[in-house]
Amino acid sequence: MICIDETWISETDFRRRKWRPNGTTNSIAERTVKPRISMITAIDTDGHIYNSLTQVNTDSDVFMLFLAKLTNKLYTEDSNYKQNCILLLDGAAYHRSDEVRKFVCQIGVQIILAGPYGYDSMVCELFFSALKRVNLNPTFDKTSKM
Repeated sequence: MICIDETWISETDFRRRKWRPNGTTNSIAERTVKPRISMITAIDTDGHIYNSLTQVNTDSDVFMLFLAKLTNKLYTEDSNYKQNCILLLDGAAYHRSDEVRKFVCQIGVQIILAGPYGYDSMVCELFFSALKRVNLNPTFDKTSKM
């Protein structure tokens, strides 16, 4: 089973977005990332993580490109991966699009679409939560397209 999900990284410090004890400040200067980074992550049941970072919104075309690269990588790791591989997707509109469904049939991989708001079944959500728990850019390196 390989769980695939997406998130945005629009800032480098997410620490202010959590509960704090009474009497402590929740104010941390915002460090925005311009343009925003889109991350697609796949995590398999053995704990292997496959990431993609882009500066475009994820749509069917971007998602199919990720699936193509992911399945090529899986093939290099195990040429028989399709026999034991199921992709778990959260059912975003581009996961259910006709183009993606045709592409998935073409590459011969099985998929399961999770129900709406099934965060508990999506291990990627735990990965994103851990990633965003800390300052992603503690040295304040400049971020841009250049």
